[in-house]
Amino acid sequence: MESTLVMIPTIMVFLGVLQIALSGLGHGIATNRLQGDLARGALFQSGRPSTNALTLPLTGGGSIFYGENSTSNPSLSPLDLGSSLINSRSLAVDENQ
Repeated sequence: MESTLVMIPTIMVFLGVLQIALSGLGHGIATNRLQGDLARGALFQSGRPSTNALTLPLTGGGSIFYGENSTSNPSLSPLDLGSSLINSRSLAVDENQ
């Protein structure tokens, strides 16, 4: 009986810490994917990135790609009361034009 009273809070703390760690990791992955896609579009002259990016022309040639992305983070614990939506924003400069 006492071992159960010890294990329940321990599991709850473990799942809470795991949820926080995965949330931070998910945000980093989402930002890196968006930045990679924008940079690939700027470096390889493919015109526009595959994401929905806003293209702002620069005076003297070139353009700036600005992208936003929203992804959802999976919930591992019923204690997760916060929003699981991750918003990422990124910029890339295209100097090829």
